[in-house]
Amino acid sequence: MLLAAADDYAEGKFDQARAKFEQFRREHGDSPLAGQAMLGIAASYESQGKNAEAIAAYKDLIEHRPSDTAVAQAKFAVGNLLEHDNKPDQALNYFEDIARTDPYGSLGSEAGMRAEELKQKFPNLVPPAPTPTTSGPLTMPPQPILAPAPGSNTVQGSNMVPMLKSSVPSSNPAPRVPILPPTSTTPAPTGSKP
Repeated sequence: MLLAAADDYAEGKFDQARAKFEQFRREHGDSPLAGQAMLGIAASYESQGKNAEAIAAYKDLIEHRPSDTAVAQAKFAVGNLLEHDNKPDQALNYFEDIARTDPYGSLGSEAGMRAEELKQKFPNLVPPAPTPTTSGPLTMPPQPILAPAPGSNTVQGSNMVPMLKSSVPSSNPAPRVPILPPTSTTPAPTGSKP
């Protein structure tokens, strides 16, 4: 029945397709393919230019089968329809949601691009950048550099970490490690002529 509905849809028989998709949903509501039937119902409405009914049908899928594999397609379709209906703020929410939940998938990537296009087309959708505060500088005033007291490794009255004796450079350089020639496990060729 689902295949027959898809065939009707492909042939442009949207009323017949929708009726078959609805019948499948009624008779097989627990089937893993019920989400596809719901998507078919909504797509049939959309193909007939019945945007309000299509949005309602897509939202029905989104709300009643949130873990269905068809939900991302439904959200993308709602975003498209809302953009078409001149509701870019609502469309942006759907596109950003898909991009956030499926950032590496093709639909998530496409949704991310659509979200950016909407932001460029409608700059008022982008929240304003935070304004700097005028409460004064956030930096600490310069502090004097103190040297350690003679015979000590810390500066009196400071919070400096004590210097370790091993961190002080030594006058004796470290011993050099000899560099050995590489060893070979294969014997050298003998008796070869140039």
